[in-house]
Amino acid sequence: AMYPISEMAYKIQKHELQQHLSIEDVEVLMKKTKVLYPPQNILVTEEEFEVKHNARIPHFIFIGKTFFGKGGREIIKTLCELEHDYEFKLTLISAFKKDDFTNISEEEVIRYRKLVQEKSWIDYYETLPNKMVL
Repeated sequence: AMYPISEMAYKIQKHELQQHLSIEDVEVLMKKTKVLYPPQNILVTEEEFEVKHNARIPHFIFIGKTFFGKGGREIIKTLCELEHDYEFKLTLISAFKKDDFTNISEEEVIRYRKLVQEKSWIDYYETLPNKMVL
């Protein structure tokens, strides 16, 4: 079997196979492919988390240079639809890099950067050291 570590890696893998193999061969290989997310060590206990964070307000975190390829646009659209009905926070760490799979225009990149910076419920960072992220 093949085990990509994310949905995007799955799509990239399929796209690359399609460049070199027949449709039938790609289908056979993709049937043997399952996304297997990498394990993550527990960094804080539930008690430590409760002390540090207000668990009554959901706090989402998005981390990734390829904002659009990892579903960032969909996250922002969804949260914008909910912002008047619910209280929540989003920490967004992204350089808003374009990728080869989402066909995002430079205008859309600029529009999302501006939108993210206007929302009071979003804490935006273009980049942060890994230690601060953890």
